[in-house]
Amino acid sequence: MKPTPAALVALLSLAACGPSKPAEDPSKPAVEVQRPPPAAKDDGGGDVADAEAALSAGNAERAKAAAEAALTKNPKNAKAHYYLGTAADTLGDKALAEKHLREALTLAPGFADAAVNLSAILLDQGKGADAAKLLKPLVDKASDDPLLLANYAAALLAAGDPAAADAYGKLFAKTKKIEHELGQVDALVAAGKKDDAAKLLRAAADAPDTSRDARAAVAKRLAQLGQYDDAIKAIDKAIAQKSSADLLTYRALFKRSKKDAAGARADLEAAVKEDPKLAHAWVYLGEVLEEQKKPADAKKAYEKAVEVGGDTPAAKRAKDKLGKLKK
Repeated sequence: MKPTPAALVALLSLAACGPSKPAEDPSKPAVEVQRPPPAAKDDGGGDVADAEAALSAGNAERAKAAAEAALTKNPKNAKAHYYLGTAADTLGDKALAEKHLREALTLAPGFADAAVNLSAILLDQGKGADAAKLLKPLVDKASDDPLLLANYAAALLAAGDPAAADAYGKLFAKTKKIEHELGQVDALVAAGKKDDAAKLLRAAADAPDTSRDARAAVAKRLAQLGQYDDAIKAIDKAIAQKSSADLLTYRALFKRSKKDAAGARADLEAAVKEDPKLAHAWVYLGEVLEEQKKPADAKKAYEKAVEVGGDTPAAKRAKDKLGKLKK
């Protein structure tokens, strides 16, 4: 029986556990936060400018102290609240960050940077609908701002709003970033439009300027949709750009989903030859060898996974497989 996309997702998650660094995967649309702050008009005795400089230098503690000093001189300084909220967010104090970012927006309702950072906090808390409500008035006024659009689209998606697909489509038209196109794919899938999602993915895989890592991400998404033939075509193109052990392993998984054990085995053998320390590839090779009724060879593959895998999930899985072989 052909594995479901959900089952394949579980297999793909294991493939990130080996010591070999995988190809960069832009498959999750990023939530934008903490873009470089705007130039500050300082009405806090120089402290607002100090907070801005500290944030730009990556010193959140100093930025927090400077913003607090500015607020003692002028409690209604929206930018001081913004810098204090942003610094608190960097330092992990989400409650303080939310408080001051909201205050910045109360004092300056069109403060886009404060809205971007506050929406990211709300999204981290699973409050997609609240984030979308916060951002909509600003997006309506500044629909060409990619940072606002990115968080607004992510918020709509988190809230289960079908408008997320259009929002991501507009965003991708502006940025041409693969993570935004994949966000549109996610939104289409969430809306039950899997055929439209697959069509977008196929077009992205075929586009001549698509990068290797982007093609790999597209291939994995196609596989998750059960489009294994198209997933193999996409990963073939990524491998043609630059082969690697992790991409060969992914192609093996796609082939295995199509019951092509011979093809999967060939790719996995090539993967472990290229990177002998790729534990999860050894595990998959052992599983394929078991399917081919070669328990002795499977045992060797599992033992190799244990040897190179250390304390990774791949090594633990190999130990379980070895225990079952003994029984």
